[in-house]
Amino acid sequence: MNFIQALAVAITFIGLVLCIFDFRDISQGKKLLNRGTALALAVSISWGIYFAFIKLLVDKVGWFLPNYIVFLLFPLVFWVTRAKKIKLERPTVNNVFWPLIISIVLVRIAEYSYNYAITAGQVAVVAPIAGANPTLFVVLAFLFLKDPIRKQQIAGIVATLAGIVLLSFAS
Repeated sequence: MNFIQALAVAITFIGLVLCIFDFRDISQGKKLLNRGTALALAVSISWGIYFAFIKLLVDKVGWFLPNYIVFLLFPLVFWVTRAKKIKLERPTVNNVFWPLIISIVLVRIAEYSYNYAITAGQVAVVAPIAGANPTLFVVLAFLFLKDPIRKQQIAGIVATLAGIVLLSFAS
């Protein structure tokens, strides 16, 4: 990684921090880290490790096995929900069937696009884009949930997108 790429990653990271954390809450002494935040950080770190090392596996065995080996762990979701006695609802409850189907189709398209990009050697460009999803959630929450966007989040979105664009030009 050269200096410009490292700078682009840093800009992207700063943008994500601006999108995720509300610095007003921090300045008012509100609790920043709760169980949900801790789990989200653990998942983010896990995905970061995954994205950092996926290229090594793809070079050796191709893209299919490294990406889909995770699906072998999917039955754990059902075992955990059963062990914790969590009731799963049918997707027809609350009219979520069609959004679920659309989501599945779009995620598969995104996954194949990502796999194609890492096969083509574009991990440095695609991984930050894949990791920049908090910016998308801020915009979607604004559009669909009418959640107001703060100036700090707008600055975060701009910084994240600028970092991604800089990274794509530097790669």
